[in-house]
Amino acid sequence: MTGLKPTYGAFSRYGLMAMASSLDQIGPITKCAEDAGIVLDIISGKDERDSTTVQISNFQFPISNFDIKKIKIGLPQECFGEGLDSEVRAKIREAGG
Repeated sequence: MTGLKPTYGAFSRYGLMAMASSLDQIGPITKCAEDAGIVLDIISGKDERDSTTVQISNFQFPISNFDIKKIKIGLPQECFGEGLDSEVRAKIREAGG
């Protein structure tokens, strides 16, 4: 497991619940450092909805031998409780969840 606590401003905080402005950040927890780099590459950068974000130029995360079929996404069982539409449940299960 690899956890990543990004530099302030690297990721958008748009949509997060404000607890303490300078501490509100997201950070991925992934299987390995390479996966963390993939996520960081996707979610980093300037967001017009969050004035604290910065554009990270010349910052690249090398990805070698990346196979999307090997990605696993954890879905807590609590997400499948009462109130979940049966069609939504079926689509998630169909996708491998």
